[in-house]
Amino acid sequence: MTFTEVLKIIYDKFLICIFILLLGFIVSKAVKKFVATILKGVEINKLLKKVGAGFALDKAIAQISAYAVYIITILIILQVLGIRNIALIIILIVVSFILGISLLTAIIIFLPNFFIGIFLKKKLKIGDKIKINSVKGIIKKLRFSDIIVESDKDVFSLPYIYVRKHLRK
Repeated sequence: MTFTEVLKIIYDKFLICIFILLLGFIVSKAVKKFVATILKGVEINKLLKKVGAGFALDKAIAQISAYAVYIITILIILQVLGIRNIALIIILIVVSFILGISLLTAIIIFLPNFFIGIFLKKKLKIGDKIKINSVKGIIKKLRFSDIIVESDKDVFSLPYIYVRKHLRK
């Protein structure tokens, strides 16, 4: 194989990687916008704001979706370059670690709400009028980890931990 042939192979791989990278950026922006639009339609931020959470969950989830596309793009580029085995193992370890922490966080948030809900369900009944900070309304549902309260204007999902802390019946 001559030096010119080697340069042509490197040049071809370089062009393919640039194309994949640009395509990955375009797809990630589209996915981010799509996910943000869907979550805005669900009005998840409005519900969180009423409960007292001050962060934009729709933007966070949309950004995580874009990062997932970036990671997939990088994996494809690594495969084109032939650097897949060790990089793939490292990426799998990092992703497993992140998923493990996410799962642990979800469990830490869900379990206290679930157990507090068992005790609060004895005190609260569907149809009761309650006031929790600025949320005043009637209990419509008692679920595993939260209650649904309907006010004159909106419907709220309130976690049991928040209800226990601020309940005025």
